[in-house]
Parts: sequence; C-alpha cells; structure tokens
Amino acid sequence: MNIHINKNWIVFILVGTATIGCKNPDEDKRLKLATAMETSLKTETLNKWYPQSVDTLYSGFISTYTFDFKPTGDQDKMIVTQARHVWTNAKASIRYPEVKHYASSAKQGFEFLENVMWDKTYGGFYWLVDRQGNVKGDSAKPAYGNAFGIYALSTYYEASRDPRALELVKEAFAWLEKNSHDPVGKGYFQHLK
Repeated sequence: MNIHINKNWIVFILVGTATIGCKNPDEDKRLKLATAMETSLKTETLNKWYPQSVDTLYSGFISTYTFDFKPTGDQDKMIVTQARHVWTNAKASIRYPEVKHYASSAKQGFEFLENVMWDKTYGGFYWLVDRQGNVKGDSAKPAYGNAFGIYALSTYYEASRDPRALELVKEAFAWLEKNSHDPVGKGYFQHLK
C-alpha cells in the first residue's frame, strides 16, 4: 500500500496546529490598554468627580477646585461645563447602570439646564450664571455653548428617555437654527443674545 501525502497539506496542518492556543500579542496589548483605560476612567475621573461635584445646595455642578480637589471660588456655572457634566453622567449611567448616582446626577443636571440656564422668555442657553442661577455678564448665548447644551440634552434623553429632555433638545436646536444659522455663508454665527 503506497500512500501519497501532499507536502502542502502537511505544512498547513503543522502551522494550523501550532497556532491553535496561541494568543495574538497585539490582542493582549489592546486588552491591557482597554483595562487600564477603564480603570483610569472609573478611579481617576468618574469616582473623583461624581457625586462630589453635584451642587446639592443650588443644583447643577460645582466645577472649580483647588489642586487637592477642594471646592474653591464663587462657583459660577458656564453652560459648557454644566453640559459636559450632564453628558458625562448620562453616558456613565448607560455604561455603569449599577451605579445609581450617575442617573440621578444626570437628572438634576438636566433640570438645572432646563430651569436655570435656559432662557424661558427668548430661548437659548445663557453662557454664564452664578452659583445661585442668576445670569452674569451681558446674558450672552454663544452658539458654542448652545451646541454643548444640545449635545448634553440628547445624551441625557438617550440615557433616561425623559420626554422633557427630548422637547427641550428640539426647542434648543430650533432656536439655534433660527438665531445662529447664516443662510448666505451656510455656517453659524457664534455671538448671540
């Protein structure tokens, strides 16, 4: 009995057998990096800021801290930072649903945007309020800040399905289109009141 074996099959079987059980070193590096990033996100960012930065006295978020993370200063509240806090907590509530304070922090932040930072008479988000919610400066409503408000509201809606957030994000977008859109240049004007 004469058996003829193709050399290509032998090479295929040997290489295939040798690679079974071998890990891709790049995959190991990616997994280690992903784990390190996840740990950093939790311990150095989320756990550091939340719920500590929630302003339990006036709502919204406290954003000014000393080098050793103690609240300092007047704690004025700018739409960009308030919106970033809402967005962060909304995203964290999606990623870590077992950590309940992310959802509640996002909700109280949304309510601060809705009840304090949004101009109920003329629309648009104020650029800056003091800690108690009084408008500071010239009541400017830059497109940049309103874009952050829209970004935060849409993410809060994704996390909560709160219909008030959906209504406000639609209203904010319509306000921005009406007051900021440049029909000639096809861009947006930044400085609005």
